[in-house]
Order: sequence, then C-alpha cells, then structure tokens
Amino acid sequence: MWWNLVCDQSYTITLINTLTMVGLLFGSLLTGPLSDYFGRKKILYGSYFLLLIFQIASGLTVSWQVYCGCRVLIGAFITCVMISNYILPMEFIVPKWRTVVGCVGFWAIGICLTSLWAYLIRDWRILTISSACFGFPFLLTWWFVAESPRWLLTKGKHEEMRKIITDMAQVNKRPIPDFAKLELFIQEDGNNEHVTNTMNGKKGQTTYSYWHLFNSIQNCKFTLILMFGWFVCCSVYYGLLFNTKSLHGDRYINLFLSGIVELPALLFVILVNNKFGRKRTIFLLVSSTGVLSTSVLIFHIFETASNYETVITVIITLAKSTGTGAWAALQVLTAEMFPTVVRSLGIAACSTMARIGAIIAMLILTLDELGKLIPFIIFGIECILFSVVLLFLPETSGLPLKDILNK
Repeated sequence: MWWNLVCDQSYTITLINTLTMVGLLFGSLLTGPLSDYFGRKKILYGSYFLLLIFQIASGLTVSWQVYCGCRVLIGAFITCVMISNYILPMEFIVPKWRTVVGCVGFWAIGICLTSLWAYLIRDWRILTISSACFGFPFLLTWWFVAESPRWLLTKGKHEEMRKIITDMAQVNKRPIPDFAKLELFIQEDGNNEHVTNTMNGKKGQTTYSYWHLFNSIQNCKFTLILMFGWFVCCSVYYGLLFNTKSLHGDRYINLFLSGIVELPALLFVILVNNKFGRKRTIFLLVSSTGVLSTSVLIFHIFETASNYETVITVIITLAKSTGTGAWAALQVLTAEMFPTVVRSLGIAACSTMARIGAIIAMLILTLDELGKLIPFIIFGIECILFSVVLLFLPETSGLPLKDILNK
C-alpha cells in the first residue's frame, strides 16, 4: 500500500482532488496579469515546461503530503497553459474560425487516452511519469508559434508586430497590409489614451488590473454573469467527471465514455455557434444539461433508481456532453466579450470562478453518501439558473474583437 494509507485516511483522496482545484484557482489569478505583462507565448511555454517537471516529480514522491504539494503546482500550471493556449490563437483569427479553434476536442481525446492508458498501466507512478514524458515534444513548437500581434500592438511593440504579420502574409501568399491604416483605425477606436500612447511609442501606458473589469455598471454586469457561467459549467463538468466512479459499470469504460461523448457536443457547437449565435447555442446546451441532470430525480421519487442504473448512467453521460458543449461555447463568447487589453484578465477572472466551482463540486460530491442522485440534482439547478441570467448578455457572433476597454 502506497504511503501506508489505511481506511481512516481515505479522506486523502478528496483532499488531493480539492488541492488540485486550489492550484487551478491560484493559477487562474496569476495567469491574467502575467500573460498581459510578459505575453501569451512566454507564459504558455514556460508554464507548460514547469507543468511537465512537477508532473514527473509527483510520480517520484515519497509521501502523500509532498504529492499534495506537487498537485497544487500542477493545477496552477495547468491553468496557465489552458488560458494562454486559448487566448493566443483567438487573437490571430477572424470571427468565423473562433468557434472551430475554441472547440477543437483535444481535451476530450486526452480523457479517452488517459482512460486507455490507465487501463493498460495500472502502476500510478509509471502512468504519471509516462504521461509527462509524452508531452515534452510539444516544447519544440516554440520556434513555430508567434506572439499575439494584438498583444504586441497594445504594448507598443510595433516592429515585432509588423514582422509577424509580414511573415504571415508572405507564407499565406497574401498582400502585406497597410500598417499605417491599421494603427490609425485602432487609435481612433474610442479615442483611447492607452492606445494613443502605444501608437506613438510613449511611455506611461495604462496598467490594467482586475479592477478594470468592474469599472462601470455595464462591464461589472457582463463580467459577473460570465464569471457565474464559468462557475456553473466547471462545477457541473468536474462534478460529473469525478462522479463516474459512482455510476453503474466499469470505471475505465465510464471515464472513456465521458470523454468520447464530448466530441459530438463540440461538433454540434462548431456547426451551429456561428449560425444561431453564441447566446442561443449556450442557452440550448446549458438548459439541456439542467433538465438531464434533474431528470434523475424521477427515478428517486418512484424508488426505481436501482432498477435503472444503466439508464441513469446514460442520462448523466449525456448531461456531461451537453455541459461540455455549453462551456466551449461560453469560452468563445467570453473571449469575444473582453477587449485585448483585459482579455487575459477577464478570462483569468472567469477561470478563477470556475475553479471555485470545481472545489465546491468536490464538496457536493460528498453528499452522495446521503443519496447518489443529490449531486446531480444540485448541478441541474445550477444550469437552469445560469440559462436565465445568460439572457442579459449581448450577442457577439460575427463581430470583430475589441482591443480597448469602454469606459
């Protein structure tokens, strides 16, 4: 038995999962300022390298306390990677491709591969270390990935921005854009002092913080709704993901299915998000998640849950699928809502609330001792509440990304 853990220390499993979520929370808080100050690319690759190092270290730990410490750091660096990796490509592409980039199902594929890997490799240390080693080749892409031109522009780094855009135009055999017109357009977009200073190469650029997300009634309202949406989606996602052990059937198969069912939901978002709009897509998916999750209450009322365990497993799996689609569409909407100067901060703030939701989900799952269906009912109610407040957000489909913050 690893680390001499016995039955009265079974709480360590919940503790480890919770501390991982705490790490995700701290990573969310740090990623916004760091990504806005150092750039998307440096934070992405630096965090990814440290993530792999501490993943290997966690597989070599000699005590569960040290393992917990590694999991906190792993959680923090995972968030840094996820936020930077999401923002960087979003700031390169035109509106019609944002949904495709935001909904690529590599996370779902990773869940499927993890379940298969865990089934084949039953030693958790070998599983942990081998999964980290598998990720090192990605670091070689550093030389092929450019920094965000939008971030460079808002930081007054004109030469780097021009070089990147020129290289892109030459590779794609497109005409090189008129940079004078580009800078003039952004400079006149709201007559923003920060942008004017950066265009003219002046010092004293505005330093943005989390406060700027709440500096007006409208910004405050939009930010709070988006943060609540991320809280709900993450709470439901991880709640349903980690609760696969409570479902009927083999845990490896359940985990594999929980990953594979995300792919149809992501494909659905890709197909309809541009056509029907962000709000309608999110509303449809998040309300479906709420209905599916709360529908298991029917089996509890009629005391037939034990006779329909397979049906309940299918319902909860579908709920996770629609919840995944809702979160993917919400992430696209969030990236489009926040302007470049605070986009990293905005997504980081939403991600922070998401991690709080994940931590609370861990606590909600402990209620299954009172009844296996209780967590699913709570998750369903959360989704229904968010589907209501979602209606107060504007539609962003087809609109260009904003670069400055409205006062």
